[in-house]
Amino acid sequence: MPWFVIHDGEGAELADSNGPKGNIGCPNTDEEIEVFLKILKKVCSTVKDDDLATLQKSLVAHREKK
Repeated sequence: MPWFVIHDGEGAELADSNGPKGNIGCPNTDEEIEVFLKILKKVCSTVKDDDLATLQKSLVAHREKK
């Protein structure tokens, strides 16, 4: 199961893949995807809502291919 951590340029931890119900790993469920998008929004002030929506659609499409 994948686990990730995001660091800033100085090496300080900004976020990791631990969600409210544990490790979200590679987000697959709607809840995991929502947590992942919140993490990205938290750590990247320049990310646009349109970009997050595109990513969300891509993750859902990937899940539905299985």
